[in-house]
Amino acid sequence: MTGLRRSRSQLTRVIGKVRKRSVEELHVRSIQWLTSLGERSGLFGSASLPDDAAFLDHFRAPLRSAGTLLDYFRSQASSTPLPGLRDVAATAAALPKCSLPRIIAEADAILDNRFSLFGGQEFHFGNPVNWHLEPRAGCVVPRRHWSQIDFLDPLVAGDKKIIWELNRQQYLLTLGRAYARTGDERYCTGFLNHVEAWMAGNPPKFGINWTSALEVAYRSIAWLWALMFFRSSTRLTPQDFLTILKQLAANGRHIESYLSIFFSPNTHLTGEALGLYCLGTLAPFLPEAERWRATGRAILLQQLPKQVRDDGTYFENATYYHRYTLDIYLYFAVLASGRGEPLDPSSLARIESLAGALQVLIKPDGTHGFFGDDDGGRLLPLDSAAPNDFRPALCNAAVFFDRADYKAAAGNLAEETIWLFGPASSARYDRLADVPTPSGSCALRDGGLFVMRDSGARAANQLIIDCGPHGALNCGHAHADALAFELVAHGRSLLMDAGTFTYTGSREARRRFRSTECHNAFTVDGASSSEPAGPFSWASIAGCRVLDWQSSDRFDLFEGEHDGFQRLLNPATYKRSIVFIKGSYWILRDQAASTGVHDFAQHFLFSPDATPRLISQSIDAGITICREQTPGEPGLDIVTFSDQGSWVIKDGSVSTRYAEQRIAKAAMFTVSAAASADLITFLLPRAADSAGNLPKQVAAHGGRAFILHHSRDKGFSDLFVVRRDATIAAAEFASDAAWLWVRKRENRLIELIMRSGSWIELDGEMIFRSRSSCSLILRRDVDTLFVDTKAPIDFKLAGLGCTSVVLGGQRIATDGRTILEFVSGGLAQ
Repeated sequence: MTGLRRSRSQLTRVIGKVRKRSVEELHVRSIQWLTSLGERSGLFGSASLPDDAAFLDHFRAPLRSAGTLLDYFRSQASSTPLPGLRDVAATAAALPKCSLPRIIAEADAILDNRFSLFGGQEFHFGNPVNWHLEPRAGCVVPRRHWSQIDFLDPLVAGDKKIIWELNRQQYLLTLGRAYARTGDERYCTGFLNHVEAWMAGNPPKFGINWTSALEVAYRSIAWLWALMFFRSSTRLTPQDFLTILKQLAANGRHIESYLSIFFSPNTHLTGEALGLYCLGTLAPFLPEAERWRATGRAILLQQLPKQVRDDGTYFENATYYHRYTLDIYLYFAVLASGRGEPLDPSSLARIESLAGALQVLIKPDGTHGFFGDDDGGRLLPLDSAAPNDFRPALCNAAVFFDRADYKAAAGNLAEETIWLFGPASSARYDRLADVPTPSGSCALRDGGLFVMRDSGARAANQLIIDCGPHGALNCGHAHADALAFELVAHGRSLLMDAGTFTYTGSREARRRFRSTECHNAFTVDGASSSEPAGPFSWASIAGCRVLDWQSSDRFDLFEGEHDGFQRLLNPATYKRSIVFIKGSYWILRDQAASTGVHDFAQHFLFSPDATPRLISQSIDAGITICREQTPGEPGLDIVTFSDQGSWVIKDGSVSTRYAEQRIAKAAMFTVSAAASADLITFLLPRAADSAGNLPKQVAAHGGRAFILHHSRDKGFSDLFVVRRDATIAAAEFASDAAWLWVRKRENRLIELIMRSGSWIELDGEMIFRSRSSCSLILRRDVDTLFVDTKAPIDFKLAGLGCTSVVLGGQRIATDGRTILEFVSGGLAQ
């Protein structure tokens, strides 16, 4: 009976999936299924390549011999659409000489069958290479028809990404780069030996390396580049060239037959389309070249507005795949431009917006955080940048779009850029104006990413919070990171996303790295905001909503909520608010409420080099402190105010590159056995070796108040007030504001920020009153009071002892005591 129930359940799921699919999808999937069935049964398709005569018979008359084909390929190379490959020797000469020893060392390791994958990890696949081995799991995937291989099963394929990464054969580009710079024929011999061995071990349609059309596409692009690198070598014979062409033709037909139109219409589909476009563009003499080029171009243009939102964010909300998408489309644009068929202005503008969003998300140290999945791969690995260093992509965009601001974010000219655009790229890059590094806060509203940053300096403070869609399609590359953030203190990345580590190598690890606990986020009863149903699907998905975003030169405010805990037996609401006082610190507020009893927890995941410790656990005083202080480095104090709760610091894991994890400290503040929680947390960046003062909670009526005394040399103190009731009174201030922040020096008010309030009193005297709720910023500079307010109609303001008030650029003289009344933005007479 159990087996019968399981069969019925599986049948029900299949029927449910079929009902959700359109007629077009059913048609495409049926054709692909029938094609694979025909290949398996031997009705059509072949597990071997055609003989030379049959293959050459499809070419036009002048090219029906291996020799003439190779001669034609060599003769056309100088006019290739890729500027960097027109004169390989000239491009190689433009590269920095200091990188040559590294390239030679990497190429020599490849000749010894030692492979560096995913940004520098060395893997061994045997000698000779076993193309079906997953070395971490120690398993060898059976060599059967690709459609019969369950590559998502770790017992069958371990982590299939490791196998696929080797079999993309992008390491051939390293051999090509070494050959271009040394002329050493060993590298061409190595290229030919590896291609021959790969073809012998992977006959068409058989084995795991045919299971993904994207992998076939990326392998094809790598082979095309390698042929361009080695085209002048005497060791590349006409027969070698013909054999490789036959394999590339088989690759193109396979990609065309199994396009991910409905299976994975994300970077899988665009990468496959780019593979077809490259085959049709870089090998235009192939019989199907024109059709492949047209198909690839059509798909890429069709998918561009679907996969790239108006704000430039990638629709799966995964920053690594965002970079992938920029690489794919920029490479497409370069090829199209080189062919004399440039993209239309709207398409170019959308590609440019991809780079713009990537620029906004860059950290002060030049790296990017990982929101969502990171698979460690690259479209064209032409440099040695770390996987989380996206600056080469920005460098490419700077040259292509002539953007000086992209250059400022990218820094030095990347080796990848020189190979893509040729030796002239250096002069083009130098001609771009030297502008300041882009700075300031920004909201990518479509993608739900909000950036708080106080400068463009290397020592800037930055926080990025995620309040966007969970993902797209089946959200396969999403994490349970609703309202999670990453934080940089004085240029040092301290609170970070855990990364990905693996896709299918371990179900437990896949689930753990995607969990809310592995993000700087909030859990209820240990539950994640979203719950996975498998390595690339979800059982429940949290919906995020932005409640408020305000940004100014002085402060940022973010408020958002998600419904991920509504699914619990005792449902809970959750809201997160962050105030950023620029140049100083963040104030984090987590509010959760329920009718039942819960365990509420804040999670903070530190970078692997961080050393957090507890320095206070004083629940009686309502304060608990976690301090990160590494000698000689900027640090961070996390100070949480709560009537109950405690800190725990334990070992966690961080993966900054795929297939590798490192121990990192995870701090957790937990409030147990409570129906609700309202946690106020100060995130205080500290300069290197600075002790730093800590905030204290002070008496308040109608809410909560905190005071932070700064160092004696600065001579000022801050008051932060959060309202709970209709009004709040703390220290000498009273207001109906949602929150109030005040900075004083020697007991004199010098700055004030009010959010959602209509009046403020100081020592019982009204200093501001508006007809309706608004925001307000006051700043005193000597005897001038600067005012910024969105008060909609009229308000009254005290001069606070200043001789002039500046509002909207208008300077108004005052005796400092008279109440000024403004009507519709102007001073009432």
